[in-house]
Amino acid sequence: MAPKCIFVKPAYYTLAVAALHQLGWSPWHAGRQVLRPSSAKTIGGGDLLLSHIVVLSLAGFIIGLSKAGFGGFAGIVVGPMLALWLPPREALGLMLPLLIAGDLFSVPYYWGKWDSRNLLLLAIPSLIGIAVGGRILAGIPDELLKRLIGGIALVFSIGQLARERLGDRAAAWHLKPIHGVIAGFATGIFSTMAHLGGLPVVFYLLPQRLPAITFVATSVWLFFFVNLAKVPVYVRNGLITMHEVTTVARLLPATAIGALSGVWLRKRVSDRVVNVVVLVLTVITAIKLVVAP
Repeated sequence: MAPKCIFVKPAYYTLAVAALHQLGWSPWHAGRQVLRPSSAKTIGGGDLLLSHIVVLSLAGFIIGLSKAGFGGFAGIVVGPMLALWLPPREALGLMLPLLIAGDLFSVPYYWGKWDSRNLLLLAIPSLIGIAVGGRILAGIPDELLKRLIGGIALVFSIGQLARERLGDRAAAWHLKPIHGVIAGFATGIFSTMAHLGGLPVVFYLLPQRLPAITFVATSVWLFFFVNLAKVPVYVRNGLITMHEVTTVARLLPATAIGALSGVWLRKRVSDRVVNVVVLVLTVITAIKLVVAP
């Protein structure tokens, strides 16, 4: 059996570093000038700073870990985290190629394990949601977008807590196909505006009591489709350029390590432990985005 330290310790260390970042502490700050979230500058005009490299590598690792092992849930903290360090549009633009890279590492593992009916029911209306989200992105000011990302993340966290409190009662809901259409549409909007489209999907799939592997596979393949569909919308709005693509290319090793860790950890770490850590980080980040001057 592989020693736990290969994947478990790096995964927990990564989440711990993320928590410290959200609280304003940087592990390399001693004796050096540190770029704080409030003074973060765009990285489009020059070489990456050490702080950016660490934060972006951390983002890549968490996305890979989440996509391959936990149906993408753990990745909800990444968008808000990047929005603290970068202008919100640049954060969204950088995150989309990262998400697609994470998808590419994880979708082969879940090939053929999805629920076809649910996948189609959610994917088709998500295209309309993506178009609506793209129109909103085109006209929203950066400061409002930043607060909106934080607000959506906060709502997502509250919804996740509500889902856990509902427990088996949620499994007793009798949902109809129209609920899947609404969930897909909402997923398209929230995913386009903040890369946070998972909550409607969870609330729709959970009452169906799908096998765990089917639940994760359906989610992973749905968001692979959604993320690919967002690319032309982001390009049209100037959120993705060659700069974002080349930056993400440097982060592929971190995403690959995260994906391998996620597959390995899936059967060894409780979802509840991951959910608690992620929710705490997301709430802290979301509040900082909403109240930031």
